[in-house]
Amino acid sequence: KERRESIVNRTPISAKTNQMIGGQAPSEYTVKIQSEDQAITEDQLNNHLRSHCIDPNLLREDKFEDFFMTRYAEMISRIQKAMGKRVVDIPDDDEDVVDEEPTQMIPDEDE
Repeated sequence: KERRESIVNRTPISAKTNQMIGGQAPSEYTVKIQSEDQAITEDQLNNHLRSHCIDPNLLREDKFEDFFMTRYAEMISRIQKAMGKRVVDIPDDDEDVVDEEPTQMIPDEDE
């Protein structure tokens, strides 16, 4: 559930599209979006999805874990490129994290 609520699983869409796809698997709602009502081709939808760091094939195949990790990696890559430096990765809950005192960035007034 945590990954479903993650920013990685979010993208801006219109209220109309959100209502149309609500509660459906991607394999179902991608077909619905491409219906004649929407007048969008598969190639157009795929290009739009790619512009949001979404692999259309993984989305259409309902491969959530693969979709999530692929999109996560692409988003991190774009952030790093925009910032011009490496992004520090946050460990999973099951990884060991060293508990260290935070480095003080602003000295105390008495120092």
